[in-house]
Amino acid sequence: DSWRDGGDATVRLPQKGNSRKRGVHVSQYDNLNVSKFLAENKATKDSAEALLAILVAYQCFVKAPSFSREWAAAASAKDASAVRKLAEEVLLGAAVDRELEAVSQQASSRLDNSQNDDSSLAINVSKVSKQVTAVYKRDECVIEMILTYSTAHPLRSVIVDF
Repeated sequence: DSWRDGGDATVRLPQKGNSRKRGVHVSQYDNLNVSKFLAENKATKDSAEALLAILVAYQCFVKAPSFSREWAAAASAKDASAVRKLAEEVLLGAAVDRELEAVSQQASSRLDNSQNDDSSLAINVSKVSKQVTAVYKRDECVIEMILTYSTAHPLRSVIVDF
C-alpha cells in the first residue's frame, strides 16, 4: 500500500510491532519546518527520529541530488543499501515524482512558446513508468530520447536510451 493524496508526495512509515503502515507527507515541507512536520505526522518519542531521518533524506534527494548520489557511491555497501531501501520502500520515489512534475511543467511552458515551423519537439512525461520521452523532428529526421528514472533516484543514475 502507498499513500498518495492529491498529488502530494507521501511515504510509508512502518510501525514497530504492527503490520499497518501510515502515510507521511513530505513534499509539502520544502522549507524543512521540522516542528510542523513532526506535529502534523503525530510524532511520538519513538517515531520522531525516524520521521526526521525521512524528512532529511527527502530534502537531500530533492535539493542536493548529486551530493546524495556521491554520498551513496562513497558509503559502505550496508549504508548505501539502507538509504536505497529508504528511497524505494519508504519514500516511494517521491523525489522522482517531484522531478517528473518539474519536467512536465517546463516542457509545457517551452512547447507553448515554440515558434519554429521547420521542426518540432514533443515531450511526454509518464509518472507511472517514470519516463520522459522527447521526440525531435526536423524535415525527414526524427530523434527520440527516453529517460528512465529509478525509484531510488537520485541514488541511481537516469537511464538514457536513443
